[in-house]
Amino acid sequence: RWRRYGYADGTVSVDNGVVIDNTVVTVGASQIYQKFENVLPNATYTASIIVTEVSGTGALTMADSGGNSLGSVKFTSPGLYSITYSGAKLNCLYIASLASSRIKFTAVKLELGDVQTLAHQDANGNWVLNEIPNYADQLARCQRYFQIFSASSKMPTALVDYRPNMRTDVI
Repeated sequence: RWRRYGYADGTVSVDNGVVIDNTVVTVGASQIYQKFENVLPNATYTASIIVTEVSGTGALTMADSGGNSLGSVKFTSPGLYSITYSGAKLNCLYIASLASSRIKFTAVKLELGDVQTLAHQDANGNWVLNEIPNYADQLARCQRYFQIFSASSKMPTALVDYRPNMRTDVI
């Protein structure tokens, strides 16, 4: 459910984590974002990210439906970063690799409240996820939003005919 946004020269790839490589771009940022179906209700939210590699600068940003920042945290070294927002405008999360930068991260989480529960540090100082994801379940959830067909004529006409069933109508 994440989408890519940014300059054409920057790349996004998956290699034991997500890599946003913007080293060839000298102005702007390459980013991925997740826009929610609706503006989230008035509450306190915390977004967290585990960054495993950074060359340059990256950022995690909470935004409103117009893409305006409601708060942001920049990272220049590996670690766990989190940001908290209280209000009723939250509609999107952005993860960006700023100009001439490359970032790699392994997990992101948005949750209610002002405390992150994404990960904890072990005795050696390494960040460890509190919940180990079920990858088959995550894949099935993604397929409920996006499926590929060889031709538009091969797409089912009813949501229940998709396997697995799609969550919403095709946009």
